[in-house]
Amino acid sequence: MILQVPPNLRRVCFLAILIFSSITIANAQTVKGTVSSEGEPLPGASVSIKGSSKGTSTDFDGNYTINVNSGATLVFSYVGFSSKEVVVGNQLTINLSLDPDNQLDEIVVIGYGTQRKSDLTGSVSTVKAESITQNPVSRVDQALQGRASGVQVTQVSGAPGAGTVIRVRGGNSITGSNEPLWVIDGIVVGTSFN
Repeated sequence: MILQVPPNLRRVCFLAILIFSSITIANAQTVKGTVSSEGEPLPGASVSIKGSSKGTSTDFDGNYTINVNSGATLVFSYVGFSSKEVVVGNQLTINLSLDPDNQLDEIVVIGYGTQRKSDLTGSVSTVKAESITQNPVSRVDQALQGRASGVQVTQVSGAPGAGTVIRVRGGNSITGSNEPLWVIDGIVVGTSFN
């Protein structure tokens, strides 16, 4: 069975599609601008359309370009800065300055980078310089003895100047060394202080 569509209905459907697409095209516009903070550009800042997954990020100079409808709201965000929202309206250029966010999380410096304390999956112990200077020790490994939880420092022998064995949370390696990795000022200095 073949369904015949009257010519008038085809014209009405075609005109409706044409009008709808022209309204959509008429509302779309290209917005450009720069995202900065205190006069310095913010490369990699996020510029997104509120309520959608569409967005972009700024280039090395803080510049961005995005296609939006005139009624849309742009959300500007960057790590460590407060987010801002701007209604596009008929603006073709939106330059914005973000303010630093003073609610920073505590940062922990680990041997291979930095992480927020809330994102850290391992345990962290801190030995302050004041506690080290209270005891007369000649080596760093002796200063750690009894000060960091989960760290065992034992001397190999009772001879003066004998080496020590350090274990963090016990011996866990099957094929590798159980010695901790020593990184001082970003440089790997060895596996032990023997």
